[in-house]
Amino acid sequence: MYAEISAAIQSVKTVAELAKSANSLANYNELIAAVSEVNAKLMDATAVALESQERQSSLLAKIAGLEREIELMKARQVRSERYALHR
Repeated sequence: MYAEISAAIQSVKTVAELAKSANSLANYNELIAAVSEVNAKLMDATAVALESQERQSSLLAKIAGLEREIELMKARQVRSERYALHR
């Protein structure tokens, strides 16, 4: 009878340890899920940042082109001012 009580107590201890392990595993799985979610959000933020950087680069190139065009127009205006209308 003592052996059965001892085995029952040992079984209860084992079940308790398994429950703790399962709880730890659940916490670990929750942690992994949270880390995965954070990684996904970081990847989304990185994609948005890259798109923004590409857009900024495109806009800077467009500004540079427009500035060149303005300079050409100014040069044409200066050249045209050297001429006088004749009848």
